[in-house]
Amino acid sequence: MTPEEKLEEILEKHSDLWNTKSKYLSFIRGGIRRGCWEKNPVKLQIIRERRVRIPNPNPRGIKPTVWGCKCEICEGLFKESDIQVDHIRSHFSKFTDINDIQQFVIDMVMVTKDDLRLVCKECHEVVSLSQKDGITFEQAKIKKEFINICKDSNKVVDKLKSLGIELIPETKKAQKQLLEEIMLGGSNA
Repeated sequence: MTPEEKLEEILEKHSDLWNTKSKYLSFIRGGIRRGCWEKNPVKLQIIRERRVRIPNPNPRGIKPTVWGCKCEICEGLFKESDIQVDHIRSHFSKFTDINDIQQFVIDMVMVTKDDLRLVCKECHEVVSLSQKDGITFEQAKIKKEFINICKDSNKVVDKLKSLGIELIPETKKAQKQLLEEIMLGGSNA
């Protein structure tokens, strides 16, 4: 039985659990991330080796220092809970088809220390977006800012005004389109 046939059988017999292929693949992805990635000894060793005591960022904190790490991209110091371990690679590890499972496992858990780096959450989001969309880190940073601004229509107008736009379109859609043209060059990068 091929992986596709087995997947169809699972979806047919357990439609009450997974009514779509996407939900089943999400279940597998989550299991690999929680089971193999979160507990990966190489990942945990890097965190232990690279962590340092940093000034406590909590002004009401009792302890003067806490465990933290330096982001290997922006070089900022962050408490350990605000640091993530990033896979250094040029591609996005997709898992949208059952046949992607082997490469996903290889990309996620078959790693050495040289394959990983410690980054802050914000830098990690930008790196992931750049890999997913096949754009540069700087383009992804602008796109992430655009996405965050578009979550609040007031911020869209404020951003347009801050860019010197005097004639603001009336509709929210037109406002977002104008901001996209300005920030992303309309390329939908």
